[in-house]
Amino acid sequence: MFVDIIRTETICLHPRFLNGNVTFNIQEQLKKEYNNTMSENFGFTLDISDVSVATKALITNANGYLEFPVRFNSKCIKIEKDEIITARVTDVMQTGFFAQYGPYSIYVGQAQIPNDLYFNNVTKTFTTQDKSYSLEKNFDVKIKIIGIKYTNSKFIVIGSIKGDYLG
Repeated sequence: MFVDIIRTETICLHPRFLNGNVTFNIQEQLKKEYNNTMSENFGFTLDISDVSVATKALITNANGYLEFPVRFNSKCIKIEKDEIITARVTDVMQTGFFAQYGPYSIYVGQAQIPNDLYFNNVTKTFTTQDKSYSLEKNFDVKIKIIGIKYTNSKFIVIGSIKGDYLG
C-alpha cells in the first residue's frame, strides 16, 4: 500500500557545497541517498517532498563535512503480512510463479496454489481441468502476502492464492 511517512534523517554535506544554494544542495543529496531505495522500516521510497532543513549543522571531526538534520515527507510502497494485493504475473514455472507489485517481486509456490489448478508444461500456465481459468504471464492476480523478509537491501516476499477471492 502507498503510505506517506514523515522522516528525520541526517545529511552530510561537503564544505564546497556551502554556497548560496545550500538548501538546494541538501535536497539533491537527500534525493540521491533516499529516492528509489529499499529499507526494512519504510519499504520502497518513491518520492521525497516537503523538505525542512535545520539551520544549525554539526561539523564532523573526521573529514570536515557538515551534518544537517533534515525532516521530510516520503511517499513509500510498503507491504505487510496478510495484506491482499493485485500483482502482475511475470514468470510461470512448474514449481510456482513470480509476480510483480511495484518494486516487489513475489513468489507463489505450488503449495500456495489451489489444488484445482494444474501446471500445463506446453503452454507454461496453471489451468483448471475444464480450462475455464488459466493463470499465465502478464495476468493480474490477487495475492495474499504470507511472508516478508528484508535482506541485502531487498525484500523476499512469499504469497498465496489459496483462499476466497484470491487468484
